[in-house]
Amino acid sequence: MADKNPMDAILEDTELAVGAPEMAWAQVWQIPVLLLGVGLLAVGVYFALPDHTPRELDKELARIDAQVQANHLNEAEEGLDDLHGDQGFFDLADDPTEGYFWQLYADLRFRQIDERVWQGITTDTGRENLERIAEHYRQALTLERELPESAQWRFAQTLAALGDAAGALEVVDAMPMTSATRRHEIVRSLVERAVATEDSPASEQVARLLERFEQEIGNEPDAVRRRQERIWLMVLRAERLLRAGDEQAVIAMLVEGGLMRLRHAGATDLELVPLNVVLGEAYTMERSFVDARQRLNVARATIEANEKTGSDLLPRVLVGFADIELAESTPGYIERAYGLYNQAHRIAPQGPVSIDALIGEGHTEAYREGRFVEALAAFGEAASRLLTEQARQSDPRRLKLEHYLSVHIDREFESGAYQNALDLLEVADPLMQDGRNATLVRQFAETYRKLGEESLAQATKLEPDPNRPGDDPHLEARRIHNQDAARHFEKAARSYRRVATLLEDQTAEHSDALWSAAENYAKSQLWDEAVAVYLDYLDMHGDDERREEAMFRLGQAYLADGQYGAACDYLGGLIDASASSQWAMRSYIPLSRAMVAMNDWDPAERLLRSVVEDHVAIGPESDYYRDALIELGTLYYRRGTQDDTYYARAIEVLGDEGGAVERYATLDENSAAGAGQYLPDLAPKLRYMLADCLRLSALGLGRQAADTPNQGERLAMQAERVARLRRAQILFNQVQNDLDGRHPDSLSRLEKVYHRNAYFYQADCLYERSDFAGSIPLYQDAAARWREHPSALVAWVQVVNAAAEMGDYERARDAHRQAVEVFNKLPDDAFDRPDSLMTRQRWDDWLRWSTELNLYPDGTATAGVDTGN
Repeated sequence: MADKNPMDAILEDTELAVGAPEMAWAQVWQIPVLLLGVGLLAVGVYFALPDHTPRELDKELARIDAQVQANHLNEAEEGLDDLHGDQGFFDLADDPTEGYFWQLYADLRFRQIDERVWQGITTDTGRENLERIAEHYRQALTLERELPESAQWRFAQTLAALGDAAGALEVVDAMPMTSATRRHEIVRSLVERAVATEDSPASEQVARLLERFEQEIGNEPDAVRRRQERIWLMVLRAERLLRAGDEQAVIAMLVEGGLMRLRHAGATDLELVPLNVVLGEAYTMERSFVDARQRLNVARATIEANEKTGSDLLPRVLVGFADIELAESTPGYIERAYGLYNQAHRIAPQGPVSIDALIGEGHTEAYREGRFVEALAAFGEAASRLLTEQARQSDPRRLKLEHYLSVHIDREFESGAYQNALDLLEVADPLMQDGRNATLVRQFAETYRKLGEESLAQATKLEPDPNRPGDDPHLEARRIHNQDAARHFEKAARSYRRVATLLEDQTAEHSDALWSAAENYAKSQLWDEAVAVYLDYLDMHGDDERREEAMFRLGQAYLADGQYGAACDYLGGLIDASASSQWAMRSYIPLSRAMVAMNDWDPAERLLRSVVEDHVAIGPESDYYRDALIELGTLYYRRGTQDDTYYARAIEVLGDEGGAVERYATLDENSAAGAGQYLPDLAPKLRYMLADCLRLSALGLGRQAADTPNQGERLAMQAERVARLRRAQILFNQVQNDLDGRHPDSLSRLEKVYHRNAYFYQADCLYERSDFAGSIPLYQDAAARWREHPSALVAWVQVVNAAAEMGDYERARDAHRQAVEVFNKLPDDAFDRPDSLMTRQRWDDWLRWSTELNLYPDGTATAGVDTGN
């Protein structure tokens, strides 16, 4: 046995490694040489010493044993180390003596961590310490050492702490019956550990250990101790039955003999307090509130009569009374229950019932007016402590907290307090099995969705009043609310997607969750994510009733994401499959836009014309017809920039009899709009597009007439040109009047362009008809209204031109000076706008050039006008 190594020192919990570090190779080669030298030195010393006197091992071990029992642990450790360091010890000691040595090593190490035996099982280091102690006891038994009662007790406690119930009971079986107290102490330790680790209140292991404990306490010679242990056992059994929901069994056990037998056995009122408390709790569960109050009142009176107000049981009694108040729900019960929970928590803020009290505080505070913050704090502290304690999922306190949180999450959600619901969800989240609770994740998703809708509504409320001109004071606030909405919708989408993952095996729920995820990604404008989820949906649920809508939504997402070819595939596929289905009819407009985005103008035109000319399911009164007609006019209007012959087609679609303007932007009772289709929101756009097509086509007719040799044709073209300009002027004026009546900040970006251009183009229509006198006041009006925009310069230049055409050169010079004045006042960044016609430098060059030349026939000098550069 001489090759055995001593037990390492007890490790601290902060130590991560066990054993000495490995030696470097440079040290290893020296070891044989060193050992040889040490050996020769030992031989020399041995022969130089006087005759060796054998050590009295039994006496030394007995002395060390006494030191261990007296808790002189440092001296005992030195003695054991000294013996182990003597090579002759293992040569001279017989097996039982060496077994005594290892028993003492185990006793020493157990005593060194005596206070931490149970704490040690929560760490790897603590468990390693316990394993070492158990191994040394096993070594002692292997060497036929008969362990004394105290060592048996320590060995059994070590095995119990390691969770080796069978091994611990074997040691108990080997203990003499005269050690009855220590025997049932060990079994109680096993019961406590099993109750702390077994999830089910009906655990067979716990039941067997309780039976064994009952047998062991029957041998306890001290009657008081025996009675107290039986009370502890009865309380534990009652609590387990309550957890299992069998309050009737608890009442039967305690009322039909349990309490009476204990009282006959000499139990005092104070000793019976725990049983009265648990009996009161059983009556509360049975809704026998009179009996429940009676038992709790007895317990409370006994505690206070014995001056035990600091007892852990008093807070439990107070919590019991509070639970009765909640169950009875008589007037004022919330306030009374809150007071009792709060008192229980204040008496013992870190006691075993304090978490129950905190949960009750949170629950009652949540019902009290204006106390949500306090409720949230109480719930949060309770959740934090349960997590710190690593409370099991089946822990009654955890179940109660989860239930109350769920109640108040639903209440806040239903009342529209979505931020409060979210705050409670964030408290509940860490309790819910690491994100595996689909119900909770869905609640997160729905709350985020509602918060997104709420943010959008707040942004809408801050829209400027169209009837009150002026600056928009809430522009930044609206932007923030819109950003919040996008953020909430994204979080909702991610949560719905998580729900889908958790419910992948439940077809209907999985389908709904995926659909909601895609919708919310679209609302947050995360188009690539929306595309991915819609593809997943079609892959997994491509045969359900929402298949066509999913294809339509996917096509829209592709379009918004700039993937025009993919958009065409899905939207076109819907039309090819069934041109008369709802989702096919809704696909024409986005499909035409995807085609235009790919520069496929002709297919887009044919697609839209197929709707307004000969569609099998879409008639003139249909909204689909309306949208297609307006989209076709818009297509022609946009294409006119490439070829001005398309303006004539746009006029046909927009302005001819039955066209879009007559149908949707005219209140004439004899028009198609007389049927009630007038759309005030669309009217300015439709009138503007028609007016601009008339204006631009008139310019084209003017150029064409100039190149036409036939006088008759030329005169006809000129007459048509003038007619179009007149009609355009009227329409531009209507646009101006429509948009003048609205707040500037309520206009969309395009409507602002329509509004500004309508002022200028009215004047242009007069100018192009050579009505220079009529155009000048309109140009001046436009320049005054848009004086902070570079377009004001254009207006003044046109005034110069109109006055010059009329021969009014003084007016021309005044207008030129006005242009220079406007130019000098405009900031540099005004010329950086996308809708600015020229850069500041080009305007500067033009104004200088026009002032340095004598442009006026009367010879009046215009040079010397300072542009500021």
